[in-house]
Amino acid sequence: MTPQRVVSLVPSVTETLFELGVGGTVVGITDYCIFPPGLDLPRIGGTKNPAVDKIRALRPDLVHMNLEENLERHARQIGDFTRIFLTHPSSVGGAREMVEQLGRIHGAEARADAIVARIDEELAALKANAKPFTFAVPIWRNPWMWCGSDTYVSGLVTAAGGINVVKARGHGTPAVTGA
Repeated sequence: MTPQRVVSLVPSVTETLFELGVGGTVVGITDYCIFPPGLDLPRIGGTKNPAVDKIRALRPDLVHMNLEENLERHARQIGDFTRIFLTHPSSVGGAREMVEQLGRIHGAEARADAIVARIDEELAALKANAKPFTFAVPIWRNPWMWCGSDTYVSGLVTAAGGINVVKARGHGTPAVTGA
């Protein structure tokens, strides 16, 4: 069954749903969903602190969540009253696959295929012009946390020729102090 009432607890998924042409099914979003500009939909809190009672009141038939962005306890609570689609793209290929999955779920396969083709073209152009450079991407401080080598952000910068200097320090978002 194609979802008709969707809540997105993931800003990047919200943007993707609108890019797929199924934004009309979205009935609730986080406070951090800002794309496309001018969104005028019910806000249900942040990614880490959604108002589950507000989500329930929206009567969604699907809620989009992300393994890193959202908390397991909220997934359990939401799972008591509706379906959840949990994403976790940790690479460029994983993000590409997520677009394909969202297209299938929402009956927008042709649009998803077009987006994936555009991603493939952009990646090919990026790789063709890549020149090696080193990088580190901070994502938090106190303690400082950095994108590890197994993250989408690292994969994207690596596709452009980057070499993640945090790679040797661990995966995900390792904390690095005194470095």
